[in-house]
Amino acid sequence: MDLFCRLMGDLQKGCTAVVHFPATDGEPAYVVKVFLRGGLLLLVADSPQRALMCYCKHPNSFSRFPCMYCMVEQTQDNEGGDLGDQLYDIVANRRTRGLMLEGRSQLEALASNPVQQGQLSSALGVVAPQEGDVWLLFEACDIVPSRVTPVESLHADALNAQALVQKYLIALLNTKGRELISATMRQRKGNNLYPPGAEPLKDPVADYSSLTGSDKWLLASIVLLVFRAVFHTTATMVSSCSLTLNTQNMRVPTEAMQAI
Repeated sequence: MDLFCRLMGDLQKGCTAVVHFPATDGEPAYVVKVFLRGGLLLLVADSPQRALMCYCKHPNSFSRFPCMYCMVEQTQDNEGGDLGDQLYDIVANRRTRGLMLEGRSQLEALASNPVQQGQLSSALGVVAPQEGDVWLLFEACDIVPSRVTPVESLHADALNAQALVQKYLIALLNTKGRELISATMRQRKGNNLYPPGAEPLKDPVADYSSLTGSDKWLLASIVLLVFRAVFHTTATMVSSCSLTLNTQNMRVPTEAMQAI
C-alpha cells in the first residue's frame, strides 16, 4: 500500500516516460518519449479498511461520527441524532481534506495529553495519529480520499441499515408472530420466497446471529414475503406483535433489539 500510494503521488506530479513500440506487420520498432501523468480514480475497500486508510473512526454503533464522508453525529438514544435525519445536509457538512489535516494537527499537538487527545479525537471523528504515522492518501497522494473511495455496501447496507430493520421487525413479534415467521422459513417444496438458485436461509427468528452479510442481503430482498402473514391486515399485525401499534410513534425497547 505504501509503494502504491507513493507511485500514484509521483504520477500525479507528472514524469517523462519512454515508450517502446515493437515491430508489427512489417513496420519497424520505434521509441517515443511522452509526458505521463496519472492518479487514483477509485479505491475499493471494505468499511474497516477504508476507515483505517482515511484515519476516520470505525463505523459502528458507538462512533460519535461514524461516516467518513460527512460530520453526521450519532447519539445513543432512540432517535440516533442527526444520523436518523433523512434531510441532513451531507454536502454542507461534508468532510474536507483541509478539515481532516487540521484535525490531525490539533491531535498531534495533544500527544502529551492522552485524555484530552482522546476526547478531541471523538469530537472530530478522526483517529489520533501515532508517532511516525504517515497518512499515505493525504501525504503521498494529492487527493481527497473520500472522493475516490466509494461506499462499501456490504457493511453499510446489509450489515448495518438492513440488519437494523430486520432486527426491529423480529423484536416486534410476540410468540404467535415468531411461530408464523419460523413456519414460513421452514417451507421448502414449492417455496416462492427465494430467487432461482438461492439457498434457503436459516430461521432468522431462532438464530439471527448466524446469518452472514450475504444472508442478510438476501433476507432484505424477501423480507416482505417472509413477513406477509404478519403484515397481511391490521388484525394480523395486532395479533402477531407484542406491542400496541401506533402509526404515529411505533418503537421497540432497546433491550428487545439487543436480545436478537
